[in-house]
Amino acid sequence: MSFFKGLVDSLGSILSATYSDTNESHPNPSSSNSPSMEGIAGSSVSNERVAYKLKGYFNLAKEEIAKAVRAEEWGLVDDAIVHYNNAQRILAEASSTAAPSFISESEREKNPLAPAQKATITTTTSNARKHVLPKSSHPSTNTAAVRNLTNNSSTPKPKQESGAGYEAKLVEMINTSIVDRSPSVKWEDVAGLEKAKQALMEMVILPTKRRDLFTGLRRPARGLLLFGPPGNGKTMLAKAVASESEATFFNVTASSLTSKWVGEAEKLVRTLFMVAKSRQPSVIFIDEIDSIMSTRLANENDASRRLKSEFLIQFDGVTSNADDLVIVIGATNKPQELDDAVLRRLVKRIYVPLPDVTVRKLLLRHKLKGQAFSLPSGDLERLSKETEGYSGSDLQALCEEAAMMPIRELGDNILTVKANQVRPLRYEDFRNAMTVIRPSLNKSKWEELEQWNQEFETQTKQGRKRKRDWSLGDFEIGKPLGKGKFGRVYLAREIKSKYIVALKVVFKEQIEKYKIHHQLRREMEIQTSLRHPNVLRLYGWFHDSERVFLILEYAHGGELYKELRLNGHLSEKQAATYILSLAQALAYCHEKDVIHRDIKPENLLLDHEGRLKIADFGWSVQSRSKRHTMCGTLDYLAPEMVENKAHDYAVDNWTLGVLCYEFLFGAPPFEAETQKDTFRRIMKVDLSFPPTPYVSNEAKNLISRLLVKDSSKRLSLQKILEHPWIVKNANPNDRPPVSFISMAVEQFVALTFQVCFPFQFPILDA
Repeated sequence: MSFFKGLVDSLGSILSATYSDTNESHPNPSSSNSPSMEGIAGSSVSNERVAYKLKGYFNLAKEEIAKAVRAEEWGLVDDAIVHYNNAQRILAEASSTAAPSFISESEREKNPLAPAQKATITTTTSNARKHVLPKSSHPSTNTAAVRNLTNNSSTPKPKQESGAGYEAKLVEMINTSIVDRSPSVKWEDVAGLEKAKQALMEMVILPTKRRDLFTGLRRPARGLLLFGPPGNGKTMLAKAVASESEATFFNVTASSLTSKWVGEAEKLVRTLFMVAKSRQPSVIFIDEIDSIMSTRLANENDASRRLKSEFLIQFDGVTSNADDLVIVIGATNKPQELDDAVLRRLVKRIYVPLPDVTVRKLLLRHKLKGQAFSLPSGDLERLSKETEGYSGSDLQALCEEAAMMPIRELGDNILTVKANQVRPLRYEDFRNAMTVIRPSLNKSKWEELEQWNQEFETQTKQGRKRKRDWSLGDFEIGKPLGKGKFGRVYLAREIKSKYIVALKVVFKEQIEKYKIHHQLRREMEIQTSLRHPNVLRLYGWFHDSERVFLILEYAHGGELYKELRLNGHLSEKQAATYILSLAQALAYCHEKDVIHRDIKPENLLLDHEGRLKIADFGWSVQSRSKRHTMCGTLDYLAPEMVENKAHDYAVDNWTLGVLCYEFLFGAPPFEAETQKDTFRRIMKVDLSFPPTPYVSNEAKNLISRLLVKDSSKRLSLQKILEHPWIVKNANPNDRPPVSFISMAVEQFVALTFQVCFPFQFPILDA
């Protein structure tokens, strides 16, 4: 930098000499010793005009070189070169200025623009310009080649001066804090989101590369809104747009545009757009745009209102000039809170949804890439299906939590064990991690985004998914799977996708008769919001004039109750594995404030791999406060329910103790001939262990610590997972076989529908 500053100083000394020499050569014309006042006065005026003109040239040149020095210090190589060129042009113009003919030869010799000095200044300025060039560490974005990538591009418009009329500190802050110098994100780095990428390619990237095609009505949009659940790649998409279009990327946040000083925020906004125009093509990306551009209110403070107004004015400025290529991209997960004036300017709006099963698989594979282990493709496929509702950031957190599972098993050996002796990740690590890392987006927020998407999204019609309105005509109906008090369950297949589901039919007449409107609605809301590998999925529902239909995940293995009755009782390993799965699923439900209140073998299903699934959330409740309704099944009621006392999530822990006993001994622990006797045994906790079948003391210890009358003293779900009997016997990989597991799933499904679908079962009859 000393080289450039020396150049500025030398120019300053030249200017001083120029002005002083001119004044010395032409003394005051009013001097009494002057022989010819008119001639001397004319010569003096002419020389004074020349001096002032030259001084103006040199002042301009000095300003340009000072700007070039600042630009080089901030790393703005292209801007520095522009200013050096301007300085050289001004000096060349000054050198061509002719002195008046009546100036004496001696005065001409005193002129600082003598040939030698002119050559020195021009050479120095040229050298300074060349000195900058090697320092460019990135390709120029301020060139005609980038702005007009066509074979017959027109002459590029003159470059705008960066920093002219703006505070140097603000420009410096923008270039150091907001400009992202390396948004090296490519399309392939963004998993999935193909429709969003296609729309962005059409809206932004192609117009920057073929500006001759995108003119007039095809002129590219200057405002773009990316909206959707958080953690799904909106920022990466914006960076990829900047990278693919070779544009300067300005990463703006609310904190970078606000200031405690009056007027400072507006000044910063103006400077931001000025720098963006000087470095175009450029992309101004505003993350969480709702935090600074929310709806303007009557009681809003002046600073916030002025900031929004200045932003809108500057936004209009970059859209008014057809030659400017500055694109503003906003990202938010609360689009409904944006001001209407902002939405009008963000004319293109693209929904960035939660990743589907294919994208989740890609993300999981990418996050595990480069590790010293790899999951089998089958486990990866399962994980991608079981993580529905997880965002990209949720999956990242899930992988990090799973990666810690082998480390935690080391215990006291963590300081001595070798790194290569730590066991690799297993599928069970991810399942355990799912009890801790859950989807961050709740159902109500997701529905709000979906609704806003339907109303305001501008993505192409071909790329938009319509919300599915199901009807009975969308399904082929198979054999009955079961019958309950309020309806029936059928095997069904969605006609278009051939996806196998269980269709639960509830008759409206029964709903009216038993007044279960609230109960059914609560079951639908709760079960739809739950995403856990051990909770049966509710995919959706629809209704007609007589029935309500629930579309449920099909559990091929049927009820655990049938397996239990078939075998009499379960082995300790089988029982421990089921209790482990139940404890993990209930821990997940309790974290979401959901109490099941009716867990029993009839409500536990097995999928085609023998994995346990909790079903039937008819008696469930979602609340943090204690409840008073007595509900559930007689043999599984907790003492506080029997005594009509307030109860909470601990009733599910009690039920786990009852189930563990029934799994091992074949019958509930408090079973009696009459309801009164059963209630009495429950209230007294009349617990005994028969001599046969043999059950270990560790298992009996777990049961005894769960079947405790004082709900506050019952074993917690976390303690269940850590209990020695569970740790010793539970193995989720070793799933108990069900009767038809030996048959491949595809063959089973094909056989089932070959038998069932030649005719339709009557589902109209109650």
